[in-house]
Amino acid sequence: MSDIGVTLTQETVGINARHVLVLTQSLTGFAIQLLGGIFGALSLPDWNFNYLLQRDAVRN
Repeated sequence: MSDIGVTLTQETVGINARHVLVLTQSLTGFAIQLLGGIFGALSLPDWNFNYLLQRDAVRN
């Protein structure tokens, strides 16, 4: 009976560790995307977002 308990405990710990890893990877990816967007916005020459949107619409 104790072998089953140990196995279930190990599986529970493994599943929880996997969820923490996936959460950490997701948050890291989100932070990288957010920082990239912020740096991209800061690198615009004149902060004229309407011009940027119109330019994209004209090209398509």
